[in-house]
Amino acid sequence: MKVILEIEKPDEVEKLMRWLHKNRLLSQVKVETAVSDDSAAIVRGDKRIDPQALFGIWKDNPRTLEEIRKAAWDRNP
Repeated sequence: MKVILEIEKPDEVEKLMRWLHKNRLLSQVKVETAVSDDSAAIVRGDKRIDPQALFGIWKDNPRTLEEIRKAAWDRNP
């Protein structure tokens, strides 16, 4: 079984680990620290952009789902 706990304060982790060992509740312990990756940060979208401008961009060139699939499979790298 795997249990994941997110604890922000290192001293709280130490207290928890001591308690678990003292009460013999663990057979194996693995502590991992989270790695902060700024490149994967979630950024909120720009609410000022009007999506209405995108509506109807294919109106002069209608396509069926079959045409889209055929074009995707027929591509040569």
